Amino acid sequence: MRSGTGLPVSMCELLGRGGIILTGNARAARALHRLYAGTMQAAGAVAWPAPQILDLHSWLAEQWKSLLLTGTEDRLLLNDLQERALWESMIAPAIKR
Repeated sequence: MRSGTGLPVSMCELLGRGGIILTGNARAARALHRLYAGTMQAAGAVAWPAPQILDLHSWLAEQWKSLLLTGTEDRLLLNDLQERALWESMIAPAIKR
């Protein structure tokens, strides 16, 4: 069953209970945010807590930041440039064959 805006009722219920929905990319997360807002407006709500709809990359970054802030982890993640350089150095020998 779906709500009037097309967002599945189960998703609306999950978000209403404070649950988290993870998407594959930021575009999908934004689309679900819009659908949720439409659902809430259709229900007559004027304001509501921001739903926890995140793309996987953002969610992982939040989890890592939480680990750093609590002292559970002290290593830093590679930035995009460092990550690319590492991958290139790892695959370079295979390319030269």
